[in-house]
Amino acid sequence: MVKGPWEIDFTITSGKQKIKDINLAIENEKLTVTKVSVSSIGVAIEGKTDDTNNALPKYIPEVKVIAADGKEIILNCSSTSTTKNGFQWLYNLDTKSNYAFLGDMDIKSVSIDGTTFDMK
Repeated sequence: MVKGPWEIDFTITSGKQKIKDINLAIENEKLTVTKVSVSSIGVAIEGKTDDTNNALPKYIPEVKVIAADGKEIILNCSSTSTTKNGFQWLYNLDTKSNYAFLGDMDIKSVSIDGTTFDMK
């Protein structure tokens, strides 16, 4: 159990991971998503660009998580950062920019710009 300044108690559990090469070509940016990770505290999406300067992508996709019971949650990106091999988007905010803890939801799939990936 973790206590945070959010006045919400939550339990961090091990997450699910899928390694996929998903090519996105948006607004003159060529991006490849290499890994999607889901945990109780959000969704992390790792990828790389074709930019030789390792610049962070300007584009941020729409992400939705779909639970086994059919419930859908749209998540907003809270940060974009560099990684050893590219970049990472972290999605853990709801549509009102509040933290959206997924807790122990049974996440069935993640949708990135309308393309759905099974997480089971």
